[in-house]
Amino acid sequence: MKAPIIVSTLLLSFLFFLLSPVWAAEEWTQIKHATSAVFKPGAVVFVDKNHAWAYQNLNNNKSHLKKMKGTSPTSWLDLRTFSFHIKTLTFKNTRVGFIAGDQGHLARTVNGGSTWYPTNYKTTKSLNDIDIRGKNIWVVGHDNTIVYSPDNGKNWQEINPGLKKKWIFNGVSFSSNKTGWVTGYRINKGARIIILYTRNGGRNWVVQTNNIKNISKKIIPRDIHATEAGWAYIVGSKGSFLMTTDEGKTWKPAINLRMGEQTTLHKISFPISRIGWISGDHGRVLRTNDAGFHWTLDTTPIRNCYSYCNL
Repeated sequence: MKAPIIVSTLLLSFLFFLLSPVWAAEEWTQIKHATSAVFKPGAVVFVDKNHAWAYQNLNNNKSHLKKMKGTSPTSWLDLRTFSFHIKTLTFKNTRVGFIAGDQGHLARTVNGGSTWYPTNYKTTKSLNDIDIRGKNIWVVGHDNTIVYSPDNGKNWQEINPGLKKKWIFNGVSFSSNKTGWVTGYRINKGARIIILYTRNGGRNWVVQTNNIKNISKKIIPRDIHATEAGWAYIVGSKGSFLMTTDEGKTWKPAINLRMGEQTTLHKISFPISRIGWISGDHGRVLRTNDAGFHWTLDTTPIRNCYSYCNL
């Protein structure tokens, strides 16, 4: 598992926070993005300390993509503007990456983002999250959309999860080539979460929502993270946190995590098997040293944290 960097979104300047050392978090260094223009990133993605990408969604249904220039974290190169809003951006390595967004846009790059090629998967539904595991690429989106590629994104196939109602899927994470989860929600007299689980590479899906214990199901998930040990974690609205250590037979809250209903937790990641991070509203950064059972609040002054980025 790659180690995370937490990214903060600010209105007038682009700031991101480098962890040194990554797994210790003894100190945080704040680095200002060197640009005179306003740039408010939706997310920033690192594959190593010298390669990063960031996107911003604009008001005219367009989005702008930047890439870190050379080895300087304060120097960024404009790549291109897309004619849709980006929902998710991820890179497999320094050259191969994927972008997904509104109206079914799904594009692939093989040269570090200099050029992007639409995939042969066609849809008009918004695509919200991407998970990469080896050659296997998973994409989820609106109206129960689950799409799978077994060959690095060259060919795609839709997978029917077998649900009667339509859901907005906004999270996908696999712990192996066969085992993984999809999260989503629907708004009908209030929000409600759904959790789907597969152990045969997506051929069959089991709904695990009723396995949630001691926490309301009326939440919107924002991120899911599955580990190679078969554990999984979900964060979302109303300060919600869920974890499973038994492949989803039970989903439980952390022992001491009480964020309140006014706080949304946006991203979660585990750089090492037992050390994990959560970022959320109001500059909240949380850390666990025991695989998610207990969490402590980092006191670093950050306004809002929305994304983790991989190193």
